[in-house]
Amino acid sequence: MFMRLNKSLPVLSLFHAPSSQSSLSALRLLQSRNKNEIYNLDIVTEKPTKDQLRCIIEYTGCKPSEVVSGAKNLDEAMDLISSNLEKLQRPITVDWNKGWAIIGNEQDKINQLITGSSKED
Repeated sequence: MFMRLNKSLPVLSLFHAPSSQSSLSALRLLQSRNKNEIYNLDIVTEKPTKDQLRCIIEYTGCKPSEVVSGAKNLDEAMDLISSNLEKLQRPITVDWNKGWAIIGNEQDKINQLITGSSKED
C-alpha cells in the first residue's frame, strides 16, 4: 500500500492591476498554466505589505525606484503606494517559496518561474 504525502502546493502571487493590459496578460498566462493545479495562485489588487515589498525588492535585485516610481528607499516606497497605488510597477509575479519575483509581463521569465527553471537560464 502506498501512502501519498500531503504536500502543499507552492503559492504564486500576482500583484495585479485589472486595468492594465500587461497585468491581464500575465494573469491569463498564470491561469492557463495552472490547469492541473500545480500551484495556488493568489491574485492581489491591494498594496503589498512592507515585508512583501521588501521581499520583492530583494528577490528582483531591483532598486526601490524600479518597483515603486519615485521611491528612494523602502519606507518611501510604502508611503508612495499608500497614497497612490499606481506608483507600484505591476504586474509583479512572486514565488515566495523559491524567492523569485518578476516585474512586468515577461512571459518567458514567468514560464521559467512556473516550471522551476534556473533564474540564470
